[in-house]
Order: sequence, then C-alpha cells, then structure tokens
Amino acid sequence: MKRSGQIKSRQEHQQKRIKIEHTVIHGVPVAIHRKKIKHIYLRISRNGDEVQVSAPLAVQQSYIAACIAKRKEWIEKSFEKVRFRRSSAVPVIEEGAEILLWGKPYTLLIREDTGSSSVQIDHDAVILSFRRQADSELRTKALVSWYRDRIAERIPDLAAKWEPIMGINVNEWRTRRMKTRWGSCSYKSKRIWLNLDLARHPVELLEYIVVHEMVHILEPSHNARFYALMGKYFPDWQKYRKELKQLSPASWHSAAQ
Repeated sequence: MKRSGQIKSRQEHQQKRIKIEHTVIHGVPVAIHRKKIKHIYLRISRNGDEVQVSAPLAVQQSYIAACIAKRKEWIEKSFEKVRFRRSSAVPVIEEGAEILLWGKPYTLLIREDTGSSSVQIDHDAVILSFRRQADSELRTKALVSWYRDRIAERIPDLAAKWEPIMGINVNEWRTRRMKTRWGSCSYKSKRIWLNLDLARHPVELLEYIVVHEMVHILEPSHNARFYALMGKYFPDWQKYRKELKQLSPASWHSAAQ
C-alpha cells in the first residue's frame, strides 16, 4: 500500500511538471503553469526574459492570449525595469567572474605577483595581478582604471574620424563614472565627458555617444535641429539609442572617481 502511494505521488509530481508550457504569445515569451486555481495570475520572471502565467487547468489558450494582450504595455515596462536593475548592478569582481570589454566576455583571474599591479588580457581571460592579496576596493579601482584607459585608447581615432566630418574640434575628452548618463558635453568649452562603463559594451555604442555629444557642441538642446543633425551624421542613431535604453551604467560605488 505504501509503494502504490509512492508511485501515485511520483505520477502526480510528473503531471505537475508536464503542465508547464513554454510558448510565445503576441511576441512575448510565456511560461504557462496550469494549476488547480480559479484565476489567472501574471508575473515577470527574475531574469526579465519571460512572463510566468499561473492558469486554471481548463482555461483556453485564447483566454490566456487575451490576458497577455491586455497587459502587454505593463509587461514591456516590467521587462525594461528588470533589465535596468540587472544591468545597473555592481559588477562582480572575484575569481572566475565574467568581465566585459567592448561587449566580449572574459573570465576574471586574480593573481598575486612580485611585480607591480597590472591588468592584462590573455586569450579569453582578464588577469588582475597584485603584489599582495587585494580586497574588493583595490580590485574595483584597478578595473575602473583599466576601463578608463581602454576608452582613452579609442578616442584619438574617433576624434580624427568625426571632427573633420562635423567641422568642429573638441578641446578636451575626459572619462568618469556616471550613475545615469552615458556622456555629457559643455558646448561652451567644447569639453566632452564619457562614461567609462561604455568600455563594457560594443564599441559602436561608444561611437554613438561620441557623435551624440559632439552634435551637442553644434546644438545644445534636444530639439528638431539636434535630431536632424544626428540623422545627417549618424543615420542609425535610433538603433543605438534603443540599445542603450535597455542598459544602465554599472555601479562602481567602491572605486574612486
């Protein structure tokens, strides 16, 4: 009797697992969990990549689709909020963590060395070397400095490309940590600041921000003239703006400015 009860319990468990259906409804990834409940409930997955639907066992797929359509605006906003929280999280700086450079992932290796502190790329790894055991703050400072240098390496070529095209000269380029902006511009002094976190993302996004801030030297406001100039110099600018809207600068809170 006990064995038959165990078999029945396993069968019920398998049935519960079978009642999870992954599909796409109105362009939205959906995981449908059918349960012994009376109403439909929607929630966003932890990763912000699908809607998890709890639905009664007998409810029709068409009714679920109608619920998704009705809540689609809320779903899209919720996806964006989750992606924002994830992308703005403090980067993990520990052995084996993933480190991004120009959109490419590297594995972080932390080493003690008798020489001076350094950050180097070796094939698919970023190696942080220190003369003594480094705490989290020291690792963060080293990586921030390394990202700042990577952007500084790109600026001369970008300036040489775009300054003659746009007919302007930028007096000074700087990088800094920014919590909410990817770049800023002082059009009077012709000084441009770039968020050092751009080094973690594809280099095309850095170029877009460079052009965006250079256009601000010609037109300080986000008005019709500004967008006309963006269309003239960087026709695909809306594509890259959309990509950046799905991201957010990392929180390098433990590093020096």
